[in-house]
Amino acid sequence: MRRAIGVALACWWVVIALARLGFGVRDSGLTGGGLVMAFLCFLAPAALAVPASRTIGQPLWGLEAIGGCGVLTTLLLLADPFLLGRQFAFLVLLPALFCAFSAPALCLAAWYAPDKAAMFRRWGYWCAALPTGFGLLIALGALSVLSGVLLCLLLAVVGYFSWAVDHVQSPAASPASVELAV
Repeated sequence: MRRAIGVALACWWVVIALARLGFGVRDSGLTGGGLVMAFLCFLAPAALAVPASRTIGQPLWGLEAIGGCGVLTTLLLLADPFLLGRQFAFLVLLPALFCAFSAPALCLAAWYAPDKAAMFRRWGYWCAALPTGFGLLIALGALSVLSGVLLCLLLAVVGYFSWAVDHVQSPAASPASVELAV
């Protein structure tokens, strides 16, 4: 896993260096520089997601992380949103943003607790819902202080109920029912 971290960091540094040099960034057409940048934008998350998804045994979660991070960075670096159109740009950007923000949960699950991967995935999705929700509100032109606070409260309440469902003990397993049965 440590080798994968080194490969991913090296890929991101090459992407940053090439972007600073203007190599393939927002060219008017498909160029060789744009293809190299797009390849590196998918290779960097793949370096981490492939070993992590093998560790926890969920290859589709790895594909989700690679696709989300790759599409998001490719859109941010190489695509001109004015040429794509506002609606199409947000239509592609919001799912990629959601997948990219939930991707760190894959690495955390593989690194700390592979047996609790489902819990990490669920909480990764909850953490990704907030910035994606703000992005959706911005796309709709509906972001205000009130709508932001309501979105945070809605996610907090639903997250609490999700946590409570995970931690509720069944009546057969509670200590009180064991004492009464004896």
